[in-house]
Amino acid sequence: MTLQEILADIHSLNEDMEAYERKYGVLSETFYESYTSGEEPEDDAWVLDWADWAGAYKTFLRRKEQYRRDFLPVIFFSFFFAVLCVFSRLKKNRWKSPEKN
Repeated sequence: MTLQEILADIHSLNEDMEAYERKYGVLSETFYESYTSGEEPEDDAWVLDWADWAGAYKTFLRRKEQYRRDFLPVIFFSFFFAVLCVFSRLKKNRWKSPEKN
């Protein structure tokens, strides 16, 4: 997946999870811990929501891991290299003799 695809998935999944969080009044992380420990929904009508919510959260975690593993190092080193270039130019310009008018 490309960086843009991963970010689009993360944002879309986050919107889905926020809707469930508002509906059920609990954060996704807390919900998922309960869900994976075997807690059952109070109402049978919630079963499909809970399965969808758990799937969205699990996919969200995988996408965040893909982002951290595949793109964060690239982004960090690109930023670091850009900062080094700026400092190098500043240092080079600092030691030039002043121009005479």
